[in-house]
Formats: sequence, structure tokens, C-alpha cells
Amino acid sequence: MIAKPDQRGYRGWATALCGSVLIVLVFAWATPWLKLPEPGLAENRVLAEAPAVPASLRGIVHFPQELNSYIEDQFPPRRFAISGLNFLRYHLRYSGVPRVIVGPNGWLFYDIAATFAYQQGIPNLSESETERLVSGVVAYDRQLQENGRRFYVMAAPVKSSAFPQEVPNWLEMSEVDAARVAKAFADANEQNRFIYPVQEVQSTDELSYSPNDTHWNYYGAYAAYEKLIETIAKEVPAVGAPAPMETPDTASVPAAAIPRDLALMLGIANWVSGSHPSKVTFPPHDPARTTFLSERTDWAAAQVWETDAPSGLTLLLVRDSFSTEMLPLLKSHFSKLVIAHLDDGFLRDDLIEQYDPDVVVFELQEAGTPYMRHMKLP
Repeated sequence: MIAKPDQRGYRGWATALCGSVLIVLVFAWATPWLKLPEPGLAENRVLAEAPAVPASLRGIVHFPQELNSYIEDQFPPRRFAISGLNFLRYHLRYSGVPRVIVGPNGWLFYDIAATFAYQQGIPNLSESETERLVSGVVAYDRQLQENGRRFYVMAAPVKSSAFPQEVPNWLEMSEVDAARVAKAFADANEQNRFIYPVQEVQSTDELSYSPNDTHWNYYGAYAAYEKLIETIAKEVPAVGAPAPMETPDTASVPAAAIPRDLALMLGIANWVSGSHPSKVTFPPHDPARTTFLSERTDWAAAQVWETDAPSGLTLLLVRDSFSTEMLPLLKSHFSKLVIAHLDDGFLRDDLIEQYDPDVVVFELQEAGTPYMRHMKLP
């Protein structure tokens, strides 16, 4: 005779399972009231919002997917689960985010093909492309010199170039990269248009980059600024000598504004230690002496700064985010700074015509140097 299953046992297991699920759900939705320490996560995307009540057949069809996306994005413990797993991976020196690499000592690096390809011996520029690029830059400088202007390109070293010893061993670094090739070619032709301050940022007494961010800090920016001003002063003496290095007042930087973009991508920005010495202020310049050139007012918007510098010189700086730490230093050399982002175009003949700058500088991250070949240079 076959024994009947114990229904009471099944009911007991079912009750325990339902109770456990209920406890988990209650705990999950109560997360916002538990005052848990925020991990520091930035996903660089807009999370799904609650879907509207369907008002059409099409809306009814799409409502389940929209509701599912909302629940997935807004489930309270979600960011803690993501960050907690990435925090564990970080301590195992492994990254769960494809574009972030964790070094053997916990340094974080931004992994894009343009950065690590040429650092592993895969050049972005052929020899002929490099020659055309440099020749075009020199020709552009000569064109500007006809009106008494000077032109320079500064390639800001990426962190893996400045600190190759912090890169994982499986990333075999090479001495080949676009900025070095372009600088070597320019030096060989006695053209002092390219500035690549990798040796300067490597030789600072203080740490020049943050382990948790892509960018250099005040000490790295100062080393690059010093090299830039010394180079310009050889041809434009009125720019003066570099200002002396100061001690950054990091207490004035809001905690949320401390550069730590790579740690934010992993979601562990508030769980790892690290500092970013800075002289950047908020706002970066006196609003009464700042003129935005469009309706945009973000940091990358085209703008003009009036300063107290006695030189009477105007600088046109076409830049990326690496210039942020340099701007407080440059203000002491130029009476007017015209600032534009590279995303709006390399060649800003419109700003040159309007503001008649004495000096034009392209500042861009080292990995972006190959894109200069797309400029319509002379």
C-alpha cells in the first residue's frame, strides 16, 4: 500500500516559503527607512519611471514591459546589491563593469579601446597620418602667427600612462601611443607645438592622480600648467612665469563634488577611501565676470571669463574635462579666458574672429589625440 504524502508537511513548507518571501519584500521596500550608508553609484542613465495608466490598446500592450522596467530600476535594495557585489569584486581586484579595470593595488582605470589599444602597441595613427596631423598643426600655427597669435596642443596623459606600475600585469604596456608619436615627430622637426607632460606629472612630490578617478588632481594639473606656461613664455614673454605651487584647501570641496568617476561607476564611491587635492571653486569663476555664449550654463558650455591679470592677454582654450584643475592657475596669466569644449569643434574660427586671442590652446586627453586627424587643418 502506497503511503499518502503528509499534507501537513507540505503546508508547513509552503507557509515558511511564503513567510520568507513576505519578509524579504517587506525588508526590501523598507530599505529607504533603514538609513543604510549610501554606496555612491552613478549609472549615467535615466532610470525608468512609473508607467502611466494605459489609455489605449497600444498602451495596454506595452504596460507590462514598462512596469517591469520600473520595478527593476526602482526596487529599493537594487543599488545596494549592485554596489555590494562590485565592492566584493573590487577587493578581489576584479571589475564587474566592462569599462573599469582594477589594478593590483586598487587603482581604477578607464578602459576604452582608444586608451589601451595603443598602450599595448596598437597605434591609432599610421606614420603618414601622424605626419599629416603634425604638419597640419604647424601650418595652422603659422596661419595664426600671421595675425600675431600662437598655437599649442597639450595632450593630457591618461592615468595608465602616468602610472603604468599600477596597471594589472595582464595589460602589457607598450611605449607606443599617439601623443608620444606626435610629440616625437614635432620635436624632430624643431616644432614646439605639442606638449605632452607625462614626465612632469610622474615626477611630482605628491600623488598627481586620484586612484578612484580618471583625471589628474591639483598636483598633476600644476605640473602640466607649469610646462604649458614655460613653453608659451618663450614666445609670449608677457604671459609671465608660472605661479608658485600652493597647498590645496580640500575642505572647501563639497563631498559630492570630489572627482571619483570610476568609483561611482562601480557603485563603491562612498565605501573606498581616497582624496583629490583641488583648487577648483564652486562656481569656478565669479558669476558677475562670467559670460556664457549660449543658453547653456553647464561646465562644458562656451563661456568668457574676465580676470584681474595685468597682462592684457586673451587665451582661447578649446578643452576637455582635464582642463578643469588648470583653469584656476591660468587665470593669473590672462586678462580674458575664452573657453570652449572640444565636442563643439576643434577649430573655433568664430571665437578667434570675435575675441582676437593672443594664444590658442587645444587641451585634450591623450587618448583623444588621434581624432585631431579629422580636423580640417591647412
